[in-house]
Amino acid sequence: MSNELKYVTIKAKHEGCWTSYANNSIILSLGRTFNPEKNIIRAFMIMDKNDIKTIYTLKIQGKIKDVLNISYKGRNNYVVDMILPYKNSTLEMLNNKDVLVLDMTNAKGDEIWNIVAYSDQIREMTKDLSTELRIEQMTITDLDDKLDNLSSEELKTIFLAFNSGYYEYPRKTTIKAMANMLKVKESTVVYHLRRGERKVINNFISSYIKKD
Repeated sequence: MSNELKYVTIKAKHEGCWTSYANNSIILSLGRTFNPEKNIIRAFMIMDKNDIKTIYTLKIQGKIKDVLNISYKGRNNYVVDMILPYKNSTLEMLNNKDVLVLDMTNAKGDEIWNIVAYSDQIREMTKDLSTELRIEQMTITDLDDKLDNLSSEELKTIFLAFNSGYYEYPRKTTIKAMANMLKVKESTVVYHLRRGERKVINNFISSYIKKD
């Protein structure tokens, strides 16, 4: 059996994490950066006014390191720029398994993670996650089903980035190196990479809204 890339959605409860206390609504992630050495995740989350009160309570309790900025986007939606602990986070556990993390949503206290992983990574990943998380649901589908609307250039660029370690920390390759491998300009790599990543995330958001 070939080692195929799979699209995996994990729904889990992470007791003690800030996500388990923000259990009244759906909080969407716009994206994140992380620095293991400094033990921080900088996350941009979309939430409503009531969730912001919870976030500040969690900051006082030490569950959240800091809130850097809050901006109002209309219809009771706010974008919160906040600092979270990296150590013992689900993101740290996933990064340690060398899978591609696409997105995260907090749905009434449950973490919903969407990742891309090789089929032979999934069993060990699930075993390790289960030591810290209570996994409530996991769906595994062929990656092709999620990438039908990507162009061949976008697919090729994303697969090269994934297999070359671009999404690992620290990164094992650069935009310049991938441009040399593909024999294209660096701006072309960035263009196809960003468009492809956006489509993958949009596919998740669309499927999530349909299920909800």
